[in-house]
Amino acid sequence: MTALSFPTIDFEEFHRVDLPRRIEAGNGALAADDIAGVSPIAFKVPDGGAFSYVPGADGVEIWATDVAADTVVEISREAFSDFANELHTCFGLLYAGLAETSRGDFAAFERWEPALRALYHGRPIIDPSTMDLPANLARPFSLDDPDDDMRAFLHRTGFLHLRGVFHPEEIDAFRSEVEVARAAARPDDGHSWWATRADGEEVCCRVTYLERSSPTVAALAGDARMARIAALGADGLVPETGCLDGLSVVIKHPEI
Repeated sequence: MTALSFPTIDFEEFHRVDLPRRIEAGNGALAADDIAGVSPIAFKVPDGGAFSYVPGADGVEIWATDVAADTVVEISREAFSDFANELHTCFGLLYAGLAETSRGDFAAFERWEPALRALYHGRPIIDPSTMDLPANLARPFSLDDPDDDMRAFLHRTGFLHLRGVFHPEEIDAFRSEVEVARAAARPDDGHSWWATRADGEEVCCRVTYLERSSPTVAALAGDARMARIAALGADGLVPETGCLDGLSVVIKHPEI
C-alpha cells in the first residue's frame, strides 16, 4: 500500500513528464559524473511498461523501453511510488520482497541509487575528494573530551567513535538481561525480529521495546551520558519508548 501521507507518483507521467523536467532543470548535471560509464538500468511494472535510464554526456536520458538496460528492476506501481518518494531505499525494497532484478543483478541497482536520488530530489552526490575531512578519521573520543571537540568532529565527518561510555559491569548487566529477553522471544511474538542462518536455523536478531522487561535498559532513557551524546548531534533529540521499536537491541549472528 502506498503511504497515505505522500502523493502517489504515476509511473508513466513521472518518467514522461516530471523526471525529464527535473533532469533538464539541473538534476541531470548532479548525477552526470557519478554515472559516467555506468551501464543503463530500467524499471518495469507488471503490465509491461518500462523506462530505461541511459547515462549521457550531461546526465541521463529516459527511454520508454527496457531494451537498452543491462539491469531491469521489476517493481509494482505502488512500490515504485514509495521508492520515488524515498519511503523505501533499494535495500528496503529488496528486504520487503517488493522488487526483483530480472536482468542483471541487485548490485547495479545499489550502484545507481545515489544518482537516482540526485535525479529525483536534486540532492548532490557527496564527493569525498572535495570534503574538508580531518587527517585522522580513526580518532577515538571518550566522555573526558570536551563537547565542543566531539561536536566539531561529528558535524565535520558525520560520525563519532566514543570509547568507554559504559563500564564493564554495566555491559555484563546488559548482556544478562538481553539473553533473558532473547531466550523468551518467539518468531510470532510481535516484539522480536528473526533471520535464517546459513545452516537453516531461525535465530532472533533483534528484541524491541526491551525497556518493558529490562530495568537496566529502561534506565538508559534517563541516563545523563546518553543525553549528553544526543545533544552533540542536534537540539531536541530525546528518547522515545512508545514507538519506533522503543529501546531495542540488535543481536549480531555470523553467517546470515
